Amino acid sequence: MTSPKTWQGLFNEALAQVGRDRRLAVERLMVHARDMDRALALAHLDEPALAAEEEVFTRGIRQLLDHRPLQYILGEAPFADFSLQVGEGVLIPRFDTEILVDQVLALVAEGPFRLLDLCTGSGVVAIALARRCPAWEVFASDISPEALDQARANARRLAVAITFAEGDLFAPWQGQTFDLITANPPYISSADMETLPAEVRQEPHLALWGGADGLDFYRRLAQEGLTYLRPGGYMACEIGAGQGEAVVHLFRQAGFQDLVIHYDWQGHDRVVLGRKER
Repeated sequence: MTSPKTWQGLFNEALAQVGRDRRLAVERLMVHARDMDRALALAHLDEPALAAEEEVFTRGIRQLLDHRPLQYILGEAPFADFSLQVGEGVLIPRFDTEILVDQVLALVAEGPFRLLDLCTGSGVVAIALARRCPAWEVFASDISPEALDQARANARRLAVAITFAEGDLFAPWQGQTFDLITANPPYISSADMETLPAEVRQEPHLALWGGADGLDFYRRLAQEGLTYLRPGGYMACEIGAGQGEAVVHLFRQAGFQDLVIHYDWQGHDRVVLGRKER
């Protein structure tokens, strides 16, 4: 009878397959397969792998080699101080989106407010703000029913109160107004879509492509947004690197005031924020 492989052996084999630059991904797959703390898993690499654990781990490595995003394999993605369930049909939350959340919180520390989060995807922005500001009324929408299913499940699991609706941008919110509107819309141009990494191309096209120049949704947000903002209300949008000036121009032409570009940790344009006249 063949002796079971140790986790050290399985770990080394996996690194040889996927490359040492993906060590952290291999670690996370091992921790997931063993269902234990990372430090504990790494401290007991000499232990033999149970057959069921080895199957989960090796299946995950095969999926990684097929360029399936790690977050889809694990079924979750960390964000700020919590974790979201994610799967096919929803955009994987990025750490850069924390800048959008932080800028909104820095802007409006008082409350309560009515917040609308558009293109909510997994619900990440709405959930992050609802957790930090439980007195706010939070509303969120997306055109994708698959994404909304996951957003609702995340809100239930994290015990936050959010009103969700399905529809294209402002369509579900006719006649309503809000103190704050946030959005992380699709903003990748047609040219940049062709150069995306293989893992990113497995995320929903609907959540990535922003038109020929990547600005289609910002044109609509600029043109329609003021109608849904109360006097003095703010709109905050995540943007792609290098899109800041173009988005500011669109919002200024539409009548937004006090427009500001905020940058990510690498110095790239990441958030545009503007206000409706009081």
